[in-house]
Amino acid sequence: MKNCYTPAINYCLKIFTAILLFFPAAAIAQESMRVNLYVVDATGEILVDGNLTNYNTTYSNAVDINDAWKITNPGINFGILRDGYDLVVERRNVIKKADSTFFKMWNMSQHNYRIKFMLKNLDHPGLTAVLKDNYLNRELPVGLNDTTSIDFTVNADVASIDQKRFMLIFRKPPPPPVDIKFTAVDAERNGKNVMLEWSVTNEITVESYVVEYSSDGINFNVLREQEPDNTQASKTYNYEYTEASCGAIFYRIKVINSGGKLQYSPVAKINPLSTVQEIKVYPNPVVNKTIHLEFSNLPGGKYAVTLLYNNGSARQLTSVQAASDQSYTVYLPKELASGIYRLRITGPDGKSVYKSIYVASE
Repeated sequence: MKNCYTPAINYCLKIFTAILLFFPAAAIAQESMRVNLYVVDATGEILVDGNLTNYNTTYSNAVDINDAWKITNPGINFGILRDGYDLVVERRNVIKKADSTFFKMWNMSQHNYRIKFMLKNLDHPGLTAVLKDNYLNRELPVGLNDTTSIDFTVNADVASIDQKRFMLIFRKPPPPPVDIKFTAVDAERNGKNVMLEWSVTNEITVESYVVEYSSDGINFNVLREQEPDNTQASKTYNYEYTEASCGAIFYRIKVINSGGKLQYSPVAKINPLSTVQEIKVYPNPVVNKTIHLEFSNLPGGKYAVTLLYNNGSARQLTSVQAASDQSYTVYLPKELASGIYRLRITGPDGKSVYKSIYVASE
């Protein structure tokens, strides 16, 4: 029987070894899990395939360039299944809470097998691991900083050869919820854009922040969710809400803690946008012969700015292609003496607005 699968095994091991050489030992994260699959017969155990998982804060749980795709070989295959991809090397973030590794096996024949788990430095406080066998409907413990061997059999029952028969489950009981402290909750309007900012301390048991808004300060709706950094240190989060309502808006942050406990931040209120049409001139008194015009709730278009002297003469200063809720700089004549003058600002509709200014002496 051994002669039937030895050539295929040798081919598989060459591929497996080449991949592991591509990921040298120096690059293996301090926390790792190597899983080997063996055929077990009268002569002992024969390695047929395997896979590797590294854990580090620099890695993402998404499948990306740091992971290695598994190349199907003609013999027995035992890889990692993640998001529809077959992997031989997976690199994941460190285990902070419950996690799972899904194994996939194919080209299996009827034999006795052994899975050998070699885990390194995964023995975090409270963390446990079990191998779930979906065929036998059982869970077997796996050491987190040790080698654990688990035997199984593929027989004539087609369910025993199911590709997704095995998965390793990491369990970590959530810590008891700790009330976080909001040190600041601010909201600032810039036209229809609102910038929200909140600062917290001791967010170690926070599972999610939910930004909520309301038009009456009583009935709140969900705006978005924000994942926490889960740090004991102070942390500030920002979110820009575009196209907000022109009316008064109330904002608060709902905190979802471990175990489902809820907390709410103080409510921040944004005043409604002003609907008054006006042109502000500042600074007044004028300094350095420079003024600024701020247009509020006015139609966009060309506005002519004229300086009116006390003797009745006029001098065209400039024209600005203005937009609502914008400010523009206008320069007065350098030789202009100190005193009181008037500005005439004529809009695209031909209507004029007059503003008195005082030019300070320099």
